[in-house]
Amino acid sequence: MIKLLHRAHVAIPGDSSFLSSTEANRSIETAVIHHHRLAFYYWVRWTTSNWTISLRNDELAPDLVTVDWHDDVGCQSDCVFDELQLLVDRLEVENLEDPVCREDAANRRQTSENNVASYSFLGLRSLNDGHIYPAQYLNALGNVYVLYKQGRRKTEQMTDQFGNQHETHYFTKLEDLVKNLNKSPRPTYFDLDVDYFFKESRGKMHGAEAMVPENEIRSLLDLKKGLPAHVISRPLRGMTIALEPTYCGGLTGCLRAMSVICETLFDGSLLGHQVDWRRPN
Repeated sequence: MIKLLHRAHVAIPGDSSFLSSTEANRSIETAVIHHHRLAFYYWVRWTTSNWTISLRNDELAPDLVTVDWHDDVGCQSDCVFDELQLLVDRLEVENLEDPVCREDAANRRQTSENNVASYSFLGLRSLNDGHIYPAQYLNALGNVYVLYKQGRRKTEQMTDQFGNQHETHYFTKLEDLVKNLNKSPRPTYFDLDVDYFFKESRGKMHGAEAMVPENEIRSLLDLKKGLPAHVISRPLRGMTIALEPTYCGGLTGCLRAMSVICETLFDGSLLGHQVDWRRPN
């Protein structure tokens, strides 16, 4: 039997570009993923500083602002707590002068990355609607702010594996989210599911089939007046974009929306050789 998790490296579940940051000596990784649950991998990687710092037990991880048609947060029933607790080992090197300690730490780091990469695909809900709560349980995410179109939840609390309290706030209006977000500026990840920019069509197969007008996309993502203007300065520490074409009326609709998203946010082609934030008009 081939033991995939024992290989030197498991493939990263997405592709990314690195953009400029408001913080000195830091860049912002923007990852594009097919299935939304794969964002879990990036949140854990960023919070552990690329697998070099153990998950903190004494303070909350960076917050998450997520924009999604659906409610993808999840709940306790989406967690196998015994499995989650074993994903990420201690990541520090105990003695930098000792080659045995350095090798041991390298093995623990690689195993942790392999575990998280594999678990994001195989261990989380295949419907891609329960991956945020498990990340909070690990303390890979702090508090969460959800802009969505499904449901009417408000504010909920949960306790992570270390006993820290986390809050998840739900909003259906951008202005309400921004008002609450600006009360507590903290390092933040930004998560965007492309299906947010779709609405029900006659078929109603997946809840979001027809793309909203382009001006609605540009307005929400405007770098000067839209949501990114409030997130980038918190400061922003990473961004995930989930394609989820099944919920965008198919691949053609998804790519059409992505074209508008990229034109609004970026100069250059995302995942291309040269790309950065678009200069606000």
